[in-house]
Amino acid sequence: IIDTDPHNLRFVEGIGRGRQGQILAAWKEQNVIRKIMAFLQGQHYTFVRNAISFFPGYLQVHRSGYQDEQTISRTMPISPELLDYLDHSNMVTGYSPRLCAETLVQAGDNISGSRICGVIPEQEVRSSRLAQTFYPQMLKTPKGIPLTHFYRGKFLSSGEIGAAVIGQGLARNLQIEVGDRISILTQDSYGGMAAGNFRVAGIFSAGGQEYTTGMILVKLNELQDLLALPGRVTHLVVMLKSTDGLENIEKDIYQKLSDQAGPWKIENISDGLWKIIPRKPNLEPDSPFQLADQEITENALKRIPKLQGYSFQVQTRLSLLGSEIFALGIAPDQEKSTDDFFRNNAPALPGEDWVILDRKLAQKLNLKPGSELALEGTNYLAEKFQLKLKLVGVMDLPSGVDAYLPLRPLQENLRLGDNISQIMVRLPLRLGPDQARSLILSRLNYEVIPWQELVPDLEQIILFKAVSASLWLGILLILIAFVVLLTILMSVLERARQFGIMKAIGTSPGQMFLIILLESVFLGALGALAGMALGAIPSLYYTLKPVNLAMFGKDTAEYIMQMGLEPYMYARLRPIMFVYTLAIIFTLVLLMTLLPALRAARTKPISSLRLQ
Repeated sequence: IIDTDPHNLRFVEGIGRGRQGQILAAWKEQNVIRKIMAFLQGQHYTFVRNAISFFPGYLQVHRSGYQDEQTISRTMPISPELLDYLDHSNMVTGYSPRLCAETLVQAGDNISGSRICGVIPEQEVRSSRLAQTFYPQMLKTPKGIPLTHFYRGKFLSSGEIGAAVIGQGLARNLQIEVGDRISILTQDSYGGMAAGNFRVAGIFSAGGQEYTTGMILVKLNELQDLLALPGRVTHLVVMLKSTDGLENIEKDIYQKLSDQAGPWKIENISDGLWKIIPRKPNLEPDSPFQLADQEITENALKRIPKLQGYSFQVQTRLSLLGSEIFALGIAPDQEKSTDDFFRNNAPALPGEDWVILDRKLAQKLNLKPGSELALEGTNYLAEKFQLKLKLVGVMDLPSGVDAYLPLRPLQENLRLGDNISQIMVRLPLRLGPDQARSLILSRLNYEVIPWQELVPDLEQIILFKAVSASLWLGILLILIAFVVLLTILMSVLERARQFGIMKAIGTSPGQMFLIILLESVFLGALGALAGMALGAIPSLYYTLKPVNLAMFGKDTAEYIMQMGLEPYMYARLRPIMFVYTLAIIFTLVLLMTLLPALRAARTKPISSLRLQ
């Protein structure tokens, strides 16, 4: 049957335009989203791979506190169990033990500050792009993109004695070339001066300014001998296939290091509550210098999984009204996280001029809350001090403890700085004693630092770019959403006669709503599938062949290289992106269909047919 009514002809034409517009809008959205997600993932992956593979590594193993205080006083031995695990792990592509220190380097009349690192040449070549600069075949630079790393001479080798590799910037400052000799001056493990001479075997020009102007590499055993640190390193760098298994590797490394007691005595006070006391082997157990650094210990404790609370304490003996008492300096907020009785019964503690006494001691001395007390003591310099405090409460304190005082004033008067005498730690009850002890010891003795903490500036750059791209994508989605809404709405308005007839012959509003909804979903699916296929083509192309950033100008490429990054960028097409983009498309289509579908469902047959 051929309907020649002009109105119906315009209606049929409108249907074609509306459906075509729906498919086109969905296709464009899918195509754009796929490209943005692929390039954003590629940029993230390229930045991370370039920056962390050059020298820092995916993660590093340190003695606890080394990340905050990078000195040779925080060296560590290499655990054979850890090395065996790294050798057999499928995720690990390489590792390199290093010993690094600050030094002065001199050549002739020229002198400069630098950082010197002792490495094992064979393992360093497997673990850092800095060492691979001397082996261009290992860098795998994409075709059509020139090398950005340059070198002269050669890298370190096991059979060569007294060789060093330095950066181009440092070589320029010292006015030396390959074959020249340099002298270094640094501090050894005993605090004395250590000096050595090296011959420049190679010069590299790669990475950021901190490497080219301030880095010297020598063999590990030679630097260990120079610094009087046989068998010890400052950190162990670990390279992985990808960042996907980073957390699992981190947990496994901690587990391999959990059997070392270190300078700590750990007591299980009750279920889930542990007391940690420093036990430095070169001091007597009751020495007043058996202390732990508060900041370093706090950072270590925060790495314990499922940590429920911790509190720092300083213990000392004071004099009160002629009686010697044993006092603990505490931080009330911390103490409440580990001591349930203190949390439920402690009085309000304003400021730092309070004291809490044990009930028996208060009764013995006939002291009541509100009294002004003067507590006297002597610090390790034999200086006497007095603390004037207000008695704010009397309660049953732990056995052997006569008084609680504020932590900070006690540290200041004892001249302890930020050091503490003991730590209380609260862990989940489900952890067995052995598991809890292992978690505590591994974090107190070592720190496994992921690349996000090793290169925090890179993490901030990636976060900024991700937020910028998300905002831009959000604006684009809003624009496309209105395009989809207008397209569907146009289709509904141009079919008003059809909907009027359908309502007149008994079609219910719910059926009308469902018809529009299913039609939009079907057409959106066609557009999404088309956009998925066509959007994957350029994404896949740039996943295999990178974008040469030098095309945006020589200055852009040089700036990128100064940051230690490569002047090219891959896209990264991942299967999960198809799920994300399809979810976005269908959600958007469904939302934008609601208004037109409701309008169609509310169509009045008489009005629609009269207008036609």
